[in-house]
Amino acid sequence: ARNGLSQALHQLRQALGAEAIESIGSGLAVNPGHLACDALAFLDAVERGDPAAALARYAGEFCPGLFANSPEVERWLDAERQRLRTLALEAGHRHLRAARQAGDPAALAEAARRTLALQPDDEADLRDCLTALDAAGDPAAALLAYDDFARRLAATLELEPAPETRELAESIRRRRLARGPV
Repeated sequence: ARNGLSQALHQLRQALGAEAIESIGSGLAVNPGHLACDALAFLDAVERGDPAAALARYAGEFCPGLFANSPEVERWLDAERQRLRTLALEAGHRHLRAARQAGDPAALAEAARRTLALQPDDEADLRDCLTALDAAGDPAAALLAYDDFARRLAATLELEPAPETRELAESIRRRRLARGPV
């Protein structure tokens, strides 16, 4: 076991750099100055109350493709994935509110896109995204997002969007057509 650990450390230090893993007494530690972790950077932004940075740092599912032979580890992984995704969604909604209040159309559109990407099948988030993209001056992107959602909903559930979502998309479409060709 000691020999295996020694070989693994040697390979890690070659791949990551000699400074990435430090020996501290009889233990080991990762040197945060030489090795970054997107999940920790995301959590740091959440704790600082910076939803824009948190949303920018969220890189997707926690440890995608990682499966464990232990039911306890699998439960922990599932819970951690859900916790981080929930925090990202909350950060997205806070970022949307902040961008709306600041009157920043570019930040509003970006926040809407990122939030919708986290939960693409949520119709309330879709309506927020459509409204934000339209307000940001990008009705074409709003209509594309609506059309993508409507196609997915029809293909997977044989349903159509709710009446309020259809009406919102139609009002954006009418305003766009009234402006004339782009």
